[in-house]
Amino acid sequence: MRQNNRSRPTPTPLRLTPSWTKTFLENQTSLGFSNRLEGAHAIGMHGIAGALTIAAPMQSFCLAMTHHAQFQHILHEEIDRVVGDSMPTLADVPNMPVLRAFIRETLRWRPLIPTGIPHALEDDDVYEGYHIPKGTVVHPLEWSISRDPKVFPQPEEWNPMRWLEEQYPTYRKPLTTHPTITQ
Repeated sequence: MRQNNRSRPTPTPLRLTPSWTKTFLENQTSLGFSNRLEGAHAIGMHGIAGALTIAAPMQSFCLAMTHHAQFQHILHEEIDRVVGDSMPTLADVPNMPVLRAFIRETLRWRPLIPTGIPHALEDDDVYEGYHIPKGTVVHPLEWSISRDPKVFPQPEEWNPMRWLEEQYPTYRKPLTTHPTITQ
């Protein structure tokens, strides 16, 4: 393993703030909650949001690594080459297409919200001959979208190489910006 001598910024001290639960319990009436059940629901939704956005993808990633261990060395090599013994920074992102491909493939393979997040149309639209008026709420069915075999050959397989190799329809250049993890 090579030594990485990049300098890192000095960490800033943590500033702790009261938890949302404590704030609710002490101020539920002034916060506008009519009863404890309403507040408990709001607090619980914060926990669910954290589980959906962080814990669930990490669980899916661990599952992928367990079932597809043949890909681990590719990611390990990239991490060693780019960051060495240091912690990665945002400046490393352009040099880590394999990591981005692993993230993108995990989110495709096991979407955070398989039924999609509802959106309202900003303009009238026509889909397969059907007029859909502005303001209509639509649900992008991410599970189905991510299983289109024309776009994702062998869609049930977890394969991060589909983002890195030219023979796949999902491949894009340059690898310093693609694959993205935000689209």
